[in-house]
Amino acid sequence: RTLAERAWVARVNAARRDILQGRLDKVVLARSRQWQAQTNISARPLVEQLCAHQADACIYAFSQGESTFLGATPERLVDFNGTRIESEALAGTAWPGSSALEGSKNQHEQSLVVDAIIETLAPLCQSRPYAHPVEVHPAGRLTHLRSRISAQALNGTQLFDLLRVLHPTPAVGGYPTATAIDWLKAHGEQRSGWYSGGIGLLDGEGNGQISVALRSALIQGNTIFLQAGAGIVADSDPHSEWVETQNKARAVLRAAELAEQGGRVRHFNTSILVGKSGELIGKYRKIHLPGHSENEPWRPFQHLEKRYFERGDLGFPAFQAQFNAHQGIFGMALCNDRRWPETYRVLGLQGVEMALIGYNTP
Repeated sequence: RTLAERAWVARVNAARRDILQGRLDKVVLARSRQWQAQTNISARPLVEQLCAHQADACIYAFSQGESTFLGATPERLVDFNGTRIESEALAGTAWPGSSALEGSKNQHEQSLVVDAIIETLAPLCQSRPYAHPVEVHPAGRLTHLRSRISAQALNGTQLFDLLRVLHPTPAVGGYPTATAIDWLKAHGEQRSGWYSGGIGLLDGEGNGQISVALRSALIQGNTIFLQAGAGIVADSDPHSEWVETQNKARAVLRAAELAEQGGRVRHFNTSILVGKSGELIGKYRKIHLPGHSENEPWRPFQHLEKRYFERGDLGFPAFQAQFNAHQGIFGMALCNDRRWPETYRVLGLQGVEMALIGYNTP
């Protein structure tokens, strides 16, 4: 495990310990990571990619000086129009290869958010807010449990009255809210930019729609600071929560990679190194592509790998990983790469102890 993952596991275990002791029911932990491009990052193409690939999300962007804060959030905090109130309880996360979204952990996490929003809004409403049936809400490659909550506000209620009592919900802070916020402060929780804050639109009559700034990135020059969080409850698994934050951060990271490539989808013959909990440890793109790119009828067989894949652009990276009790430095190569001395020279210069060779061509 990396140092960052070990620190994350320690934080999750500290939260679970206090939850199991009855001090709180849920707390949301966030973590950050950085990604660097070769040149300064332009916000516009990144936003265009988010719009193309996160059609069901609220896409937002705000620039000030040389910094831009942007993202694609699936969570609407409140929609207020006259006396009509619409809110959403969004919690629980699943992704390809993860445990079922309908599992007990996700259901418990989402029910805490539903109950808290209803109890919080009730004093400002003409009657008790109504929670619609739970539904599965897609957000790119992720899915969440969502309940829409509807209510009629008391006369004189304003949008900022609702924001004052709603934010932060247990989906971004924890539950009970005040206890969770105190816990986060005491344990040094840091969130950059406006991550997990409110962002949206207001009109001149006091109506508006405010979302929670999730799946966000802070852009400064050629660097993106990504943040993602996970709700911790009593039966949370630290490694699974780590993978969840990885998948959430990739929503913006994938858009950034596409933006850097001018929106062009590129195809590489790729191998990945995956940890025990499903987290991505390393990625390699095949460099030595054999064969040819067009049909050559005089050949006894056609080897068209160059037709479908580009030459890898990551070099031969090395990755430090631990599997059970074995820790070491790993490298990867694919099929024809094994025939070239430079493969082993570059890996050896990085101290690689084991080269993992995949075979997928003749």
